[in-house]
Amino acid sequence: MNGLKKTKNKSKQTSGRDAISAYDPRKATPNELCDAVRGAMVTVSVDDRISIKEKLLAALRNSRLNVGSILLLLGIHADTVDELTPSDVGYLVRYIRINSPDVLSTLKRPLAELFETADKALRAQRLQESKRAA
Repeated sequence: MNGLKKTKNKSKQTSGRDAISAYDPRKATPNELCDAVRGAMVTVSVDDRISIKEKLLAALRNSRLNVGSILLLLGIHADTVDELTPSDVGYLVRYIRINSPDVLSTLKRPLAELFETADKALRAQRLQESKRAA
């Protein structure tokens, strides 16, 4: 991948509040954050994905960013939240990380929820796979 390192969310969370306080999206590079968001969005269920997308977009709107124009600049054409792909969300967060890093703090809670939900989904998937193997 062009020499970019893929990182995992290295901090182990024990509860939602710990996840929110422990996760800081400003510490990741823009590309690492994009990859992490995309990977987590793919991992979570469709219902969770829609919920998290809505929370991310609401946080961005509350910070007075014109999300529609940012999506247009990124070449993303979506009329509804449902039409945003995991890659679209990753690129949106990457754009915010690069161009409006002060707004990134408003995404801390929804991103922490995303990574916590993805971690739970991965653990459940591993448990199912180990049961099948046994």
